[in-house]
Amino acid sequence: MKAEMIPHAYMCPKPIREVKEVLRSRASLVGLKTQVKNKIHALLHKNNVRKGEQYSDLFGKAGRAFLDSLTLGPLQTSVLKRYLETLDFLERQLKETNVDLRAEFEKDEVAQFLCRLPGIGYYTAMIISKEVGDMKRFPTAKHLCSYAGLVPCTYQSGEHTRHGRIKQGNSYIKWVLIEAVPKVIKKDTVLQDFYQKIKAKKGHNKAKTATARKMLAQMWYLVTEHKEFTDPETGSPVFFSGA
Repeated sequence: MKAEMIPHAYMCPKPIREVKEVLRSRASLVGLKTQVKNKIHALLHKNNVRKGEQYSDLFGKAGRAFLDSLTLGPLQTSVLKRYLETLDFLERQLKETNVDLRAEFEKDEVAQFLCRLPGIGYYTAMIISKEVGDMKRFPTAKHLCSYAGLVPCTYQSGEHTRHGRIKQGNSYIKWVLIEAVPKVIKKDTVLQDFYQKIKAKKGHNKAKTATARKMLAQMWYLVTEHKEFTDPETGSPVFFSGA
């Protein structure tokens, strides 16, 4: 340690750790909502209820009215009602969490900047900002992508190199970025072309992961190198002016 041969470990400040717990709890609530929705779909399938397929969003306003009016039987109807009540409860919890996060978002310059990028919402920006911490602690974009679990393992033997499974990393960063890919490629033509190219060769899932990796690398360059980014939709420059 005296010779500075041991690398420094990053210790996340306590205020950021507290915000991270709120963000992670929100992620858990979203996961629970998805589970309940899947159980409702399974229940309808078991009862051969096909009318719900006509709704683009079964849990939207019209779809929810349809679910509230369903009668599946004396016992299964009560099961459906409890699932719907659970969804309502989780939705209320999410709204309360969003209020807490909005106040933190207003104080986070990095999150506000990331939110200006095409297809990136405020929650995705907050997760990336708080889970990464200081982006400058990563010497390269590849180091950051590896931390996020978006870089495949590499095996080398002599002149032969092969890539294996994706490394384990920060599951929250990886999750929000992969979830954001469909929205991002609708607005960013460069990333859309990149995604389509990988998809044609290796399939949808690998294309999403590769695009998420490219997105995170782009964020690292924009924040640490203060590079200017041109919004493909508006043509206006996006520049991070923080410290």
